[in-house]
Amino acid sequence: MNKALTVTLLSVSSLVALLIGLWYSNVFAYTGGFPTYDYRVYAIAKRDGGFDLTLIVRGKGTADLEIHGYYLNGLKCGFKTYVIVNDTVVEKELPIIVPPGESQEIVIALRDDNDCNLRFLSGQIIELVLETNTPVQYRTLITLP
Repeated sequence: MNKALTVTLLSVSSLVALLIGLWYSNVFAYTGGFPTYDYRVYAIAKRDGGFDLTLIVRGKGTADLEIHGYYLNGLKCGFKTYVIVNDTVVEKELPIIVPPGESQEIVIALRDDNDCNLRFLSGQIIELVLETNTPVQYRTLITLP
């Protein structure tokens, strides 16, 4: 076989393989939807020897947002979590699901008897990160009253 023909066939087959790979990656990358979100802390109340953080979490993507946990100051800690439904506070196990286009009020009860041995004092600044099913982590600094 001619050397020029061999090089041409290899080049064309490599190009076809590359194009098929790119096509597959586009087809499978967007079939499940993508959850995005934002949140803000809108109330902090001193209560029962600790603090209650009230968040509004808004799902903005095309898939459900799942909140699996919280990081405080870089540590994954377990805290009692509540949701507000029709002006009623209800204890909720994680994960919390927020459908796209909807908002959910979430209360995180920060108490000193947590599994991370964190203590909470007035004037303290803590960093809150939500653990979700998205690749993005939004960090928020909070000053406790």
